[in-house]
Amino acid sequence: MQLVRDLGGEFVGHQFNVADQYVNTGGAYRHDEPYLQWAADRVSELRELAWSLGLNFYLEIHVDRITEDPAGCCRILDLCACELNGDLSHMQARGITRGKQLERMLKHMGHTHVRMARMYGDLSAAVDDPKADWQQKGVTWQMFQLMKGGLEGGISSRCLAGETGPMHLVKDTLTQDAKLVPLYRAMARWADASAQGIVMKVDDPGDLKPWG
Repeated sequence: MQLVRDLGGEFVGHQFNVADQYVNTGGAYRHDEPYLQWAADRVSELRELAWSLGLNFYLEIHVDRITEDPAGCCRILDLCACELNGDLSHMQARGITRGKQLERMLKHMGHTHVRMARMYGDLSAAVDDPKADWQQKGVTWQMFQLMKGGLEGGISSRCLAGETGPMHLVKDTLTQDAKLVPLYRAMARWADASAQGIVMKVDDPGDLKPWG
């Protein structure tokens, strides 16, 4: 964290691995109250350390981490409120796109790095023609719609970044990222408008055309 600060960074994100006995259990840790309290205490320590250095702190939503299960994550938020880094590809890929617990997680989202993901498919999905994908309500459209719940009211990091891989079918990460910049800008525009109390209607691909 000190190195991040010394290099001019203004925030830190942390991935907190779930305990070994709960890896690949589908979120079974949600029932282990002593473990959830222990995890919350560690998050609190990390958050306080970040704040002592003048940095914002974000706990990342990620599979195989203490944030992978919406119920477990929400219980940790009960015990130690903090902001989340919304890497929502980990929700999208598993088909977790709605529900009160996910809605609560999105309300805690203060930062995000965006990656395209195919529901029940690739965690990092390649998009050859983003404009056509958007018009067909493909992964670009689906991620925008999922992201809206977290972008509502703006994000405290004031930074929206792309994260393309390399992973799965994404091999040429720089080209993919360049193609998706208009999508990131559209998300930032929507977040900034929401922060000012302006409601941008994006209920159909024709309502907003990131690629013109």
